[in-house]
Amino acid sequence: MLYRFIFLLLFFPALSIQAAELSEVSFADKINVGEQSLVLNGLGLRLATIFKVKAYVAALYVDKKMSTWPEIKANTGNKKLVLHFLTSLSKKKLADSLEEAYRKNLNLEEFTKIQPAISKMNRFMKSMKKGQVIEMVVQGNKADIYIRGQKAVTIEDAYFAQNFLIAFLGENPPNPEIKQGLLGK
Repeated sequence: MLYRFIFLLLFFPALSIQAAELSEVSFADKINVGEQSLVLNGLGLRLATIFKVKAYVAALYVDKKMSTWPEIKANTGNKKLVLHFLTSLSKKKLADSLEEAYRKNLNLEEFTKIQPAISKMNRFMKSMKKGQVIEMVVQGNKADIYIRGQKAVTIEDAYFAQNFLIAFLGENPPNPEIKQGLLGK
């Protein structure tokens, strides 16, 4: 039986499980969110501090491959962002860095509009250790945040749902490598 399976994988590679990898972290090429199939748009590496510490690998899943932030923002399909931590990070440091990333990519009026959703999300953040994961899943006008495999909070805010990726894909990403990677470049 095992030999048949190996034979099928060798001669029919489409049957094999596809995955992409960055910094020794693998992600599936396709996933489902609700009833919708999503494809891996790209993988980006979050480098922190002046020492370029590898903080996490981010994976972006969308309904079809896209290469610009305006294209992704305008798309109304489901989206999923996965942050796989490569180092430990305190709750405060994580919450502060997320808020700062939104602040750098939005003008004052836009940030004021999104800030209640960010505050709500950050209240549920936890300290993360190497190998742990945060998932942000957007379906329509709501975002579900999963921390370490457990649903932490649902944010029902259309503006946040449309703009949750701006912290990573806006004009001022935390580092250029994360934006370029998530855009599949």
